[in-house]
Amino acid sequence: MHARLGIVGLALIVGLSSCSRSSDRHPGQPPVPPAVPVPADQPAPVLSAVAPDDPTIAAVRAMLDEPARSNARFIGETVQAGGQTLTLLYVVGDGLCIPEGCDLFVFRRNGEAFEQVGDIGFVHRPIRLLASTTNGMPNLGITVTVDGGSGSKVGGGAPHAPNEVLLPFLNDHYVGAPADYGARPSGNPAGVVVISPEDPPLPPALSSPAPEEIRP
Repeated sequence: MHARLGIVGLALIVGLSSCSRSSDRHPGQPPVPPAVPVPADQPAPVLSAVAPDDPTIAAVRAMLDEPARSNARFIGETVQAGGQTLTLLYVVGDGLCIPEGCDLFVFRRNGEAFEQVGDIGFVHRPIRLLASTTNGMPNLGITVTVDGGSGSKVGGGAPHAPNEVLLPFLNDHYVGAPADYGARPSGNPAGVVVISPEDPPLPPALSSPAPEEIRP
């Protein structure tokens, strides 16, 4: 279910790696810096719906194998906050989710260009943009229902009631497993819901009509 993709424009680049939290570090991985509150005078985040033909959707779909590619549906929003523009895509569909959750992809936008900065597994909704940053990037609030285990995203961890963890930005990407590797309880700080449980998947993108034949 969980895959990695790196993109600038329409080019695929190297995948992303996971990081550990400071209290459960893997060898050679740095500690997680503290979250920094967003300045009180910073404008509120601006959300806009992702269009069905957005190139980030095409990029994620292209890496899926059949039948997952045909089954994939996307719930997405683009967020402008703190000088950054991020597109969040939550992927649902037969064969793409498990009881522990679905995948969330995060892209950083710069005009027409974009790069993947997160492929996060075992995510439930709601997904929030928190009013704090790590390494200059907004922290994400991710809903999870399973504890992390040593060296594994699920790791045989015990199921629990849904709770929110703070997902930081480390080593140029959002860590890949919210149940461990840097995630920690969010404490329910201020923030804005980006993707809610009530949001329906986007409809399939419409194909461009074929040009009419011109006859003399």
